[in-house]
Amino acid sequence: MHSLRFATALVFSLLAAGAAAATDRLRVGKPEARAFDFVPVEIGTEKGIFARHDIELETIAFGGAAMMHQAMTGGNLDIALGSGPEMGALAKGAPEKAVAAFFGAPMNISIIVRADSPIATVEELRGKTVGAGSLNSLTGWVAAETSRRQGWGPDGIKIAPVGSRAGITAQLLSGNVDAGVDGTEDAYMLEAAGKARILIRMG
Repeated sequence: MHSLRFATALVFSLLAAGAAAATDRLRVGKPEARAFDFVPVEIGTEKGIFARHDIELETIAFGGAAMMHQAMTGGNLDIALGSGPEMGALAKGAPEKAVAAFFGAPMNISIIVRADSPIATVEELRGKTVGAGSLNSLTGWVAAETSRRQGWGPDGIKIAPVGSRAGITAQLLSGNVDAGVDGTEDAYMLEAAGKARILIRMG
C-alpha cells in the first residue's frame, strides 16, 4: 500500500471558540480503546510526560469514530485521535480541523478470516461480505480499496458496517461476515487463540 500514502491517525481539534478546556486539563478521545496506534497517549501519561508540562490528560475511548466525533461536536472533547478517511466529516461541515498526522500507510490493519474459513487468498474475497467499522471509516476504506485494487470496482466486496472492532470480531466469529478488517494487534491475539487467521496485512 506504499504507493498511496494515507494518514491513518490524525489529531482533530475543535474550531468553535471557547470549546477547548483550560490548558492544564485536556480531554482526548480515541475511537477504540485497544488500537495500537493511539498507545502514545497512555505512554505519555504513564511516563509522566504530560504531568511535567502541567497537563492533566483524560483519555476517553469510544465504540467507533462516529460517536467520538459526536462528542467533539458537542464540546465534550478537546482533541480526538482518528484516521485519514474521517477528514470527510470536516468536508461535510464538522466544527473540527486536522492539525497533525502521525502515521503513514495503514500497516497496522489486516483483513482476517475465521480459522476454519475456506478463504485462503485475497482473490477469494470477491463477492464476499467483509465487516468494517463503517463505510467511511479506515476499515471501510481498506475493504473498498482492496476491491478497487483487485480490479473489482467499488462493489466487488460487500462491506458490512458493524461499528466497532468488537463488533467486527463478533460478526466474524459468529459467521455473519466472511472476513473482517481489524487491527493487526487484535488479529495476532485471535490467531493465538485459534479463532481467526490473517489473510493479508496492509503493510
